[in-house]
Amino acid sequence: MDADLTLSPAAAPDVADGFFEAVDREIGGWALFLDIDGTLIDLAATPDTIHVPPDLPAGLHGLSARLDGALALVTGRALSYADGLFAPYRFPVAGLHGAEMRLGDGTMIAPPVPPAFSALKLDLARHLSKIEGVLVEDKGGAIATHYR
Repeated sequence: MDADLTLSPAAAPDVADGFFEAVDREIGGWALFLDIDGTLIDLAATPDTIHVPPDLPAGLHGLSARLDGALALVTGRALSYADGLFAPYRFPVAGLHGAEMRLGDGTMIAPPVPPAFSALKLDLARHLSKIEGVLVEDKGGAIATHYR
């Protein structure tokens, strides 16, 4: 699997062609782990205002099929949010930066959210809501704060 995958804007089409030629030759030797936020989907002013290109879900599904299912998504978002972005397709996903996962066979791995953490998230959100420009995003098993 010696393929030069160094990307530059001018070389991107040639590199992509070379990549898919290598995949076709050695289909069982490749897997893709693709980051969602800021890579597959452009960042937006708020997490809820991102735009999923209409052809992206089907394109990922086709790529996954071409790789015999060896494609997974990686995100800081919860699995349920990622599923909503790419419906009707459901991919293997590492969500919440790996704290929860759906494996290729559909097995879910997610730690329980302790009541103390739920209370802490509410308290944090209440305090941070007083700061202009801060957005608190409750992700279930995690919490994120955004400031722009």
